[in-house]
Amino acid sequence: MIQTTCVMALQLLQLSSLIH
Repeated sequence: MIQTTCVMALQLLQLSSLIH
């Protein structure tokens, strides 16, 4: 489960970087 959370966090960071 920890790995999934890390992956989701990375995806959120990438999306936020794209928005910015």
